[in-house]
Amino acid sequence: MTTAAIVLLLVTFAAAVTDVRTHRIPNVLTGFAAVAAIAISALSGPTAVLTCVVVMIAAFVAGSIAFSAGWLGGGDVKLIAACCGFAGFPGAVSLVLSILIAGAVLALVTAAARGRLVALVRSTA
Repeated sequence: MTTAAIVLLLVTFAAAVTDVRTHRIPNVLTGFAAVAAIAISALSGPTAVLTCVVVMIAAFVAGSIAFSAGWLGGGDVKLIAACCGFAGFPGAVSLVLSILIAGAVLALVTAAARGRLVALVRSTA
């Protein structure tokens, strides 16, 4: 397992624990993740750093659109952007698709557990 993968797993675990407990993802955690992604990519040279930064910016812009639509929280957007820095390109595309699928499954399970699955499906359609 690479250093980037290990840091990514630790950051996402810490974010999940904090989010479950407080319903927030701390800026300090997402800031650390972004800086760590850039630092790790710096080991591979300036092109890797540029790719890392561009991928994080693209993920942040796309996430901001999702935030504006009410689909994601602000902490989620920042965390996804930082995580995309670890994944690089094209890995960030797979990462974001996996996050979207996991989020959809979680929404369905949560709605079913709360007896709101039919309402969720109707409102989505």
